[in-house]
Amino acid sequence: MSAPVPPSSPDEAAPVEARERRVMTQATAKQRLTALLVERRGHNFCDACAARAVGIDPSTAYRAAAKTMQATGFVREYALCSDCGASRLITRATG
Repeated sequence: MSAPVPPSSPDEAAPVEARERRVMTQATAKQRLTALLVERRGHNFCDACAARAVGIDPSTAYRAAAKTMQATGFVREYALCSDCGASRLITRATG
């Protein structure tokens, strides 16, 4: 009789249903930030406020904003944040 083989990753130890739910519902930081900006079109978000709004850390929000800015319809510039009111580097959806 052989000994049981331990799972090779934390996901492997989770029940199949939990693994499938996690994969199906988790959006990338860029997708979450894009959704926020489109939903609140015209509002300026600094990285800290954007991070708080979508539940990610500010450094991840910075990277997501840099990637989002490459798409047409988004602006990244220094302006007042619509949430905290500070003059910071912000991202917003245009149009």
